[in-house]
Amino acid sequence: MRRRDAIRAGLAAVGVGTLGRPTAGGTAAFRPRGQLELPGAKEAVVGPDGETAAVATTDGYATVDLTDPTTPRLLAERRDPLADRETGPLGQIYDVKRDGDTLAVVGPANGVAGESTNGVLFVDISDPADPTQLGFHSTTFPIHNCAFADGYVYLTGNGATTVAGVRRNELVVVRAADRREVGRWSLTAHDERWADVQSSFRVLHDVWVRDGLAALA
Repeated sequence: MRRRDAIRAGLAAVGVGTLGRPTAGGTAAFRPRGQLELPGAKEAVVGPDGETAAVATTDGYATVDLTDPTTPRLLAERRDPLADRETGPLGQIYDVKRDGDTLAVVGPANGVAGESTNGVLFVDISDPADPTQLGFHSTTFPIHNCAFADGYVYLTGNGATTVAGVRRNELVVVRAADRREVGRWSLTAHDERWADVQSSFRVLHDVWVRDGLAALA
């Protein structure tokens, strides 16, 4: 949580300027090269070409032009997605991830009182200036973080399943092509002795996927 709180409500394009001579403490000049005010900014992912970024903005998402890192420029901003739903909009959007030209927008980050829209929104950002919704996969649990690789999105599924009163805090896998769930994994399924550990001590906070392996925090 503290890592999130440390991110200010703005997007900084960070780069290395002219390096100074190393000091006795081993430090060198390192400073932001540009900044864009973007209220509610929580997380940013840079595209493979390094020229655009997608940003989670708490109540939506945005795309930013980074062609000139000294002057980041807002390309598109989408607030209150899925507001037309009875339990919409999708809120508490703390994370977005990109795979090719598809963006996964997840939320809410934390459980909320009453009914809410929970899940992952898939967005086509092949034209970053005109993001287009592709579809939505609904979940019964909040989603704090996700990973997106090789056509599959990996969701933090805390509270996704409760067995005999035990929260399994699962990793939930959804295929982007048809927005269907294809698998789940949890510590308690791997080794039932984990069920004896209080669920709050084994919350699945974050996930990273690379080369067919998932690293879980």
